[in-house]
Amino acid sequence: MKDLCSFVIPSYNSVAWLPHAVASAQAQTYREIEIIVVDDCSTDMTSQYCAWLLQNEPRAVVIRNEKNMGRSESRNIGNRAAMGKYIFVLDADDLAYP
Repeated sequence: MKDLCSFVIPSYNSVAWLPHAVASAQAQTYREIEIIVVDDCSTDMTSQYCAWLLQNEPRAVVIRNEKNMGRSESRNIGNRAAMGKYIFVLDADDLAYP
């Protein structure tokens, strides 16, 4: 079995960019990944996108903060949830190249 790699993506009101960040993680040539999105209590359509993501991407994990914690704490929450041997952090408006 190959080592799991975790992508941690903190997101706050970033639904315009988040699907692109997730798609860039999905497009990796290394396939043993999990994609952890930490929704930092967004007030836009991020929660609807995350619900769709959970239905359509078996490697996805979504964590929703009950209150806005900020990018750094959201990243730390995602890092603690990560199961991978390696952790890659993307902001919601970043892209990961294969």
